[in-house]
Amino acid sequence: ANATVIAGGTADDSTGYFVQPTLAETSDPGARLLCEEIFGPVLTVHVYDDARWEETLGIVDRTSPYGLTGAVFARDRKAV
Repeated sequence: ANATVIAGGTADDSTGYFVQPTLAETSDPGARLLCEEIFGPVLTVHVYDDARWEETLGIVDRTSPYGLTGAVFARDRKAV
């Protein structure tokens, strides 16, 4: 409900259950797709405001009780 599918997102249950590789974007860092482990070829992105880098790090740290894999893409080597 709080994410936009950019690519993919369809499923085929003709033999088993298969999800097409999917890319989703959300403006909500607490979105379920970012906080829970999704089994499938699903990548969810949250675009953060560069000026709020420190706040964004705090959000990443508090968002999920699990050690889910994440990545930060930046041009600023100090941030990376």
